[in-house]
Amino acid sequence: MLKARQLKKKYNNLEVLKGIDLEILEKEIVSIVGASGAGKSTLLHILGTLDRADSGEIEIKGTNVQLLSQKKLAAFRNEEIGFIFQFPLNPLDQACPKYGVMCFFQPQKPQ
Repeated sequence: MLKARQLKKKYNNLEVLKGIDLEILEKEIVSIVGASGAGKSTLLHILGTLDRADSGEIEIKGTNVQLLSQKKLAAFRNEEIGFIFQFPLNPLDQACPKYGVMCFFQPQKPQ
């Protein structure tokens, strides 16, 4: 369902992703864990097609998303990818930083 090969991403001189290889099968549940600053969010942004890797390949459901134009990539994201965002109920409340609201956006097929 999702294959990533040799994903690399740099921000200025900071190499964040250094050749990531990943394969996730349909209905497989995966957890990405690591220290702060390890590149987890960068990897998820790239896998979710919200950002592009500097190099490497990403195939989702048989489509090489690196080859899609911005317009086709946006349509693909809308139809094939769902996101869950977590954010605090009250940003000023530091007492319970792990509590948040989950929002799920289900991809919708155009009518």
